[in-house]
Amino acid sequence: MLSENTDMLSSKLENLEEYINNLDEYREIDSEKIMKDKLIFRYLTRTLYLAVDTMLDIGCYIIGSERLENPGDNSQIIKILVEDNIIKENEDDYIELAEFRDSVVVDTIEIDPEVLLRIIKENLSDLKAIFRWYKEYMD
Repeated sequence: MLSENTDMLSSKLENLEEYINNLDEYREIDSEKIMKDKLIFRYLTRTLYLAVDTMLDIGCYIIGSERLENPGDNSQIIKILVEDNIIKENEDDYIELAEFRDSVVVDTIEIDPEVLLRIIKENLSDLKAIFRWYKEYMD
């Protein structure tokens, strides 16, 4: 099943790499600038959302190719990827990323610029790692 979706997954991996690189360009930005510039804040929020959403989407395709079960929620996607040794470490960090994505979708809470910055500064390496692990898995 994974081989049937190789082109689509390759495209998603390219998108994920682009989102990670876009976020990396803002890794040194300070919270004051984000709070003053709504366009940068929205750009970073949306780009992080797209990166995490793409990460989860790829994970779903991998799970679907390996299992019959369907993960109940985004945290479950992470747990299954850990069980299958695709995510090799920092499970809680990936669950936090999934929860951030869910909070953006629900839009019932305002995204705290400090939280956004912390995720970009501290968790971007997790996105880079899962990108590498996905590439390894597909090769």
